[in-house]
Amino acid sequence: GSLPLWGVLAKSCNPGTARIALACKWPNYKEYVRRFGLDKPARIDLPAGGACMISDGSNIVNFSRMAYGYAVSVSPLHMAMVYATIANNGVRMKPRLIDCVLKDNGDVYDACEPQVEARVMGEKAAADLRYALESVTKSKNPEGVNRGTATAAAIPGFRIGGKTGTAKKVRSGGGYYEGLYTVSFAGVLPVDNPRMVIMTVIDEPHPTDCNPGGGTVAAPIFRAAAERIINLLNLTPSDPAAYEQYRNEQKPSANTNQQ
Repeated sequence: GSLPLWGVLAKSCNPGTARIALACKWPNYKEYVRRFGLDKPARIDLPAGGACMISDGSNIVNFSRMAYGYAVSVSPLHMAMVYATIANNGVRMKPRLIDCVLKDNGDVYDACEPQVEARVMGEKAAADLRYALESVTKSKNPEGVNRGTATAAAIPGFRIGGKTGTAKKVRSGGGYYEGLYTVSFAGVLPVDNPRMVIMTVIDEPHPTDCNPGGGTVAAPIFRAAAERIINLLNLTPSDPAAYEQYRNEQKPSANTNQQ
């Protein structure tokens, strides 16, 4: 069938993603790999800040696979930087570890000044991409797209955008392991006024009640973390009534407490 551009993200459509990449061509793709900082270490005091592994995209087979996440290896920190850049209206910041202090008004203060590294994309492109990512968490989308792949990341009352990742683990001698996955969900909250990015990665999940995927395993963990940070920062929901109803539904009943 057919999908709108944003629908390729909503449905995690590998053929659609490959077609977009091939239309953009390898030189442009490679340039944005550089702009997002995926071609060098993150320069932070963490083991996960090392350089990424990018295949040769001049090979059309490699390039088509790279479009949807194979033939390329990036650290969770690098992926968090990508989503933080999208959340920050297209401006990439230097990652940093902070010793933060929470103010009475919910703002976070840190003595270490943030440093701009590069503008990766324009503000409108970043905003359009955030709204496309929002379709991933929606149960109802227009144009026949309907349900996204990460509705388990949604929090009623807040606008959340993000993307699932489900990748087979690589064998050291080549090929992939059957039944072994690394799954992830990266999310921006709220998409209309971003305050946070959360990157959730699970290595070799073995759920008993669902398939091991980014939308089934990593997205619910993202939601649980986001709920705690929403309360910590006292974020304002876009739909206060919907969020209040959701909060009330999460509260245990008196009978449950007694039991």
